[in-house]
Amino acid sequence: MQIDDINNEINNIINNNKLNYINSFYLSNKEIEVLKKYNIDYKNSINLKEIIYKLSELIDSDIDEEEYNEIDQILESISTRDYYQNTNK
Repeated sequence: MQIDDINNEINNIINNNKLNYINSFYLSNKEIEVLKKYNIDYKNSINLKEIIYKLSELIDSDIDEEEYNEIDQILESISTRDYYQNTNK
């Protein structure tokens, strides 16, 4: 792998994981991309739990394995963020 390829890959990783503040919560660029792909209205969601609920409904629907994996990955990421941001420890 050449240096340019490595730099491009690093830039992609950084861009996908960049957090964006929306209403009262954060979503990564990758999460936003997947939410848009499945027409989940994240901009009008009041919190992460609402998005988690919508993703859970979607994951229970009739989807193929690739879609399931894609949705499950961001569902896990958003759920983890919600837990650490909103749970009193």
